[in-house]
Amino acid sequence: MERYRVVDIDGDSYCNTYKLEDDGGHRYSIDFEFFDLDQLPQQGDHISFTEKLFYEIDKYGGGIFRYGDLSNECGVKVTKHDVKLADAFVSAPTTYLGAISDEILVIEHNDERVFLKRLYG
Repeated sequence: MERYRVVDIDGDSYCNTYKLEDDGGHRYSIDFEFFDLDQLPQQGDHISFTEKLFYEIDKYGGGIFRYGDLSNECGVKVTKHDVKLADAFVSAPTTYLGAISDEILVIEHNDERVFLKRLYG
């Protein structure tokens, strides 16, 4: 799992292109659609996810990545253990924690963490 800062957002709906920056100053653009959120990610917020998304962008040439509430019926089941590992990563990103689920995305907004899972179908 890696942590990225939101530096810009293109769009004004639930499906936007998020321009992200890692700690090394590298920038990335990813299309996200978020469901079940009271507040969409804003500039300055952080988004953490695994590198699987970049693999899929390279392999398939992009796409929209959809995320929603952990209880959403679409997508794979995410366990409490998966959420605990993701939370521990966000708290101490330099600590190796083992395999964190590729299905989890964490949004940090105003010192609050929102855990979402990838939605399919």
